[in-house]
Amino acid sequence: MKNRTTPAAKSVAKPVTSMENSELVRLAQAGNDAAFAELADRCRKLIYWHMNRLGVGNGSDEDDYMQESLIALLRAVRTFDEEMGVRFTSYASSCIRNALVSALKREKKHAEQNLVSLDLADENAPSGASPESVLIDRESTFYLYKKILSALSEYEKRVFSCYLAKMDCAQIGALLDRDEKSISNALFRIRRKLQTLLEDEKIPGI
Repeated sequence: MKNRTTPAAKSVAKPVTSMENSELVRLAQAGNDAAFAELADRCRKLIYWHMNRLGVGNGSDEDDYMQESLIALLRAVRTFDEEMGVRFTSYASSCIRNALVSALKREKKHAEQNLVSLDLADENAPSGASPESVLIDRESTFYLYKKILSALSEYEKRVFSCYLAKMDCAQIGALLDRDEKSISNALFRIRRKLQTLLEDEKIPGI
């Protein structure tokens, strides 16, 4: 009997190192670990560039900031939509920078609270989100993202994807080449549609 090769098998058999970023993103969104690993390797220089610009990750905390960046990259993969009309690297770059800025703010806040309380053993100090809470947040965001897509226009989809990546109006406007007023109006419409969707679905606690 002849061995049959399915189209899916052919695409996976292609070395990930020879794939375009768009191909890797599609595979990674489908759960292909090798594709995400290749994306992470390609984005490593970008991650270090952002870390150097922000002045973080130069010591023993390098692994922590790298982990924050990789989580942000995974979030970018999960929420990226080719219909946004932007390159994945541009989208991922904004996600990574915002994640590093958030981590830096958490670290600064933690240090300030330690100075005030002089209680370095306080396990409740906000030293950063746990891996479990990060995963829960990512899954919740991805769930809501998919639920609301059908209710949004193409422009609103692009704005919403950027919003989920924690970009502000100025960043979204620069990425999509729109003024901040247009972005703000789109976010208002999105919030209104999301509220209607949640009320119709009767989703508690969101």
